[in-house]
Amino acid sequence: MLKLAEEHHVPAVLTNAVRYCAEDGAATADVLDSARTLKSLPELAAEPLLQPNGQAWLKSSAQMLQLGKEIICAAGYGAADLKQLMAQTEALADFCRIDPVTDMGWKQPVVPEASVIGISQDPHDELVQRCEAGISRRFPGISGSAHKDMRSRLEHELGIIRNLGFSSYFLTVAEVSRMIMDMGVRAAARGSGASSLVNYLIDVSQVDPLQHDLIFERFLSRDRATLPDIDIDVESAERHNVYRRIFDRFGSERVTLMSMQNGYRARGAVRDAGMALGMDDDDVGEIAKQLWRFSARKFREALVEKPELREFAGRVEQRDFAENQQLDLLVDLTERLDRLPRHISMHPCGVILGDATLLDRTPVQPSGLGLPMSQFDKHDMDPMGMLKLDVLGVRMQSAMAFAVREVIRIHPSKAEVVAAGAHPAGPDGTGPDYIAENGHIDLNAVPLDDEPTYELIRSTHTLGCFQIESPGQRELIGKLAPREFNDLIIDISLFRPAR
Repeated sequence: MLKLAEEHHVPAVLTNAVRYCAEDGAATADVLDSARTLKSLPELAAEPLLQPNGQAWLKSSAQMLQLGKEIICAAGYGAADLKQLMAQTEALADFCRIDPVTDMGWKQPVVPEASVIGISQDPHDELVQRCEAGISRRFPGISGSAHKDMRSRLEHELGIIRNLGFSSYFLTVAEVSRMIMDMGVRAAARGSGASSLVNYLIDVSQVDPLQHDLIFERFLSRDRATLPDIDIDVESAERHNVYRRIFDRFGSERVTLMSMQNGYRARGAVRDAGMALGMDDDDVGEIAKQLWRFSARKFREALVEKPELREFAGRVEQRDFAENQQLDLLVDLTERLDRLPRHISMHPCGVILGDATLLDRTPVQPSGLGLPMSQFDKHDMDPMGMLKLDVLGVRMQSAMAFAVREVIRIHPSKAEVVAAGAHPAGPDGTGPDYIAENGHIDLNAVPLDDEPTYELIRSTHTLGCFQIESPGQRELIGKLAPREFNDLIIDISLFRPAR
């Protein structure tokens, strides 16, 4: 190849097709090729699919220089040609080198353009205006010390958001929340995002953090420069439709789904290693069934310590050289595969939003939904400056939406809903405020002091009630006997304490 380059006056470079870091990684790479092609190593050897040698490891500069000398000598060239070869290699490396900050936007959050999220002014000024508009809606008639405390908290949050440059992020999440509500899909903020007054005022969250004494710093602070994590629960039956609407709303050049790197565990590792060695599927399956509660890299230790592996350990140590060698190799290959990536799959809730340059910064591939999926996983999001939005499908949200639709179907008008005794009538006899004239029920406006509801909860007949339906929870609420909403908050906090 070096002579061919010289003959045609094409610059040659010295390189190595690196597939693994350590010098002994060839066997592991072969097993991974076997798993990828679903063929045993003997089958791969019969086709031009197996690696030609074991040299695809990451060599040092000195080792590559020595390799260059051998190639130059074999080609019949001299020291000047070696110098030129190395100079051309270095020039190409310099041309390919990227700067993570200037070229990839390392740790610099990138959100959809202002025009895309519907703003025409400075993002922070827009966020402040939306918060001001939300005060009269969320806190009608607020005054005195309560107004002072609310103002102080709002200024504190907006100051941190401005210093960290996250105003556009909040506006983007608000736009997604508004879009989901416009679809008629139930949605609710989850997790530490409910600790933000700003989220409450711009309708991302329906939880008043002041009423519940929630601490904003659990969500975002000056000491935490990573993008805040706002999770949105939606109806599980509508999650994929929400994904598609996000793609339609922001454009496929600005959106991808997020992926997950699924690594090898003991059982998967031994199955793929056994297939590579051409072992019987049933035999490997019996071995795999015994592997649990330990890491694949500790397989050999487990053979000594685990009583359930005593029979297999005896087979590994027996005198039958052929089987002993194969099983010993099986153990070694299983340990090598531990935690290595096995396959990539769609993340159950992650959506990545960015500007029109998003696809310049992440490789994508088709997902099971037919929508593009980034090959980066959740651990890459913050360093790559990518906005990750978790849109989680929750079956209880679907159940609530279905129940509301059934009430409206059976009692199509507000008067019929009230007449049916489904909800108490208001002072004017027309029904409560959370039922509109067309019979629509706004669950976010339902009061939290309905005594029959608490009576039902205290009876422990709560199968199907989100968070309080497990046997342990039913026992706890029976003993705690909640009489107000705060009692339920305490109950769930005791049962599932925040990490």
